[in-house]
Amino acid sequence: MAFFTSDQEYATMEARSQYASAQLKDFRFVYEDPDNEEQPGAFLSEFILRIFAAHISAIQGYEMIDTVDSGWPGYQSALALTTAAVRLDYSVPTTHD
Repeated sequence: MAFFTSDQEYATMEARSQYASAQLKDFRFVYEDPDNEEQPGAFLSEFILRIFAAHISAIQGYEMIDTVDSGWPGYQSALALTTAAVRLDYSVPTTHD
């Protein structure tokens, strides 16, 4: 993940693993500021916004599909899938630097 290579604090696999574990606790990875109890900013974390923006960019100009077998409007479905992708990314250990 480019995030880890941009900061020497995460140069080791152990440091990366600790960071990922901390993000998974209480779904901290979902929030812009998980320590702010009044306005944590759900679905505004850097990783979720980057993946969601990439998705929106990729589908620009295509016809909008209102639902994806979930009954939710298309963007809500995409945001839910984005969150699941980020969750999975934090859960899967990487074997390379």
